[in-house]
Amino acid sequence: MKKTEITNLQDKNAAELTKILTDLRSEIGKTSLDFNTGKIKNTNLIKNLRRKIAVAATILRGKELFKNG
Repeated sequence: MKKTEITNLQDKNAAELTKILTDLRSEIGKTSLDFNTGKIKNTNLIKNLRRKIAVAATILRGKELFKNG
């Protein structure tokens, strides 16, 4: 994930981040299904989606803690 993508995520509010997380989680489900059925061969797609989910979840959690603390 590029630094500009991370900066763009940091600029979004909690509702937008939640929507992005939901979209990424559904996308990783579809991608893993396609990988298991043999439609795609690139395993890096799944790894990159997991990392994007982790970054978005971390930013969302940081916003929640900052708001409460």
